[in-house]
This record gives sequence, C-alpha cells and structure tokens, in this order.
Amino acid sequence: RRWAALAGGVEKGQLLQPYAEKAIGISTLCRGLTLEHGRTLASICEVPKGLSDAFADFVAAVLGLRKNRDTPLTSTKALRPLEPDLLGERFLMEISHSSGESDQNPLAPASDPVLEWLKRAQEIDLEGVTQTLQLLQRDFRDSPSVPEWLLSVIEAFSDPDITENASFAGVVLQSGSGLFDSNYEPCFQKAIKTGESCPHLSEPFVLGLILIREANREV
Repeated sequence: RRWAALAGGVEKGQLLQPYAEKAIGISTLCRGLTLEHGRTLASICEVPKGLSDAFADFVAAVLGLRKNRDTPLTSTKALRPLEPDLLGERFLMEISHSSGESDQNPLAPASDPVLEWLKRAQEIDLEGVTQTLQLLQRDFRDSPSVPEWLLSVIEAFSDPDITENASFAGVVLQSGSGLFDSNYEPCFQKAIKTGESCPHLSEPFVLGLILIREANREV
C-alpha cells in the first residue's frame, strides 16, 4: 500500500516497488548513503523517467533525503539505512529468500537481487558493506545467503584500486568461520587465495589470520 500511495496508484506502485526495494537495499548494505549518492540514487537504481517523481517522494519519505537540492545537510550520511539494524538485515533476508518463488508470487525476482545490489553497494562504500555483513553473520548465521554475499565481497577486495584495505582483516575473520562451519569454508578458502595473491592486502590478511587464531584460543 505504501508503494501505491507514493506512486499515486496500485499499478504504478507495483512498478515502483523493485526500484524502491533496491534503494532500501543499497542504502542498508552501505549503512547509509552520502548526499552525493542520494542525489544520484535514481540513476544508481536505474529508475525510469516516468517513475522519477514517485521515486523522489519515496526516498524523501522512507530514507530521509530532503528533496530540495539547495538544502544543506551536515551529516556525511544523508540517507539512512533501514533501521534499526535488525530490521534492515531482516529486509535483506526476506528479499533474498523470496527470489525464485515466481510460481507463488509473480512479482518475485528470478534470482537473488541482493547479489546485484552488493555489486553497486561495494562500489559506493565497501567498508560499510563489510560492517553490514558482520551484523548479518552474527544475527543470521544459519542463512545460506550470507556466505554467498561474503564471497562476493571477498572478490571485490582483489581490485588493487580499492582504498578500504583495512576492512579485509574483518572479512578474513568472518570467513574464518569456515574452520568450524562448512557453509563458510568456501569463503575461507577464497579469502586465503585472495590475501596471498594480492600484495596490497598482505598486512590486513596477516592481521585477519592473527585475529582468527586469537578467536580460536578464546573458544
């Protein structure tokens, strides 16, 4: 009903829904978006021109971005993620779990949309994405989706141009769950290969292994 109210009708609301969900997903994965990214969110989400006004209303109402482009915002994160954290995490889980259910729901996506959102989110704020995955692993450890998402993020760190190298230590620690959780074993093997083959990741990779060792000692 919210999509319908924002879009000005049920039919247009159904058209708006996937773009609105993508906006929520990317903002939540990044733990919020800057004003710069907020103002280009329609482009990031590939919103058709016919839905641009409805999409702007949605962003202002749900994610908190002011529509007046001349209004200064002091916050570095002008758009909020879905809050509280657990609500945002559950949103990502539900979107992921609903994929592939088009026989029951004609609006359900054929594949996991979160994997697609992750690609854009990583380009915007890889550190924020890493933090979100840490929360997801803590709160939804048994979900098969989280290891898939973690694999996608590990792959992103192989780019020598990334600037959030320090975050890789946290990713290695997360993937270290593969030592005692078979769901995360592919992540651990991927993290090892990535850390060993990428010179720009050598220090955070070693730090991650140290953190894994210390965590195992505590257990």
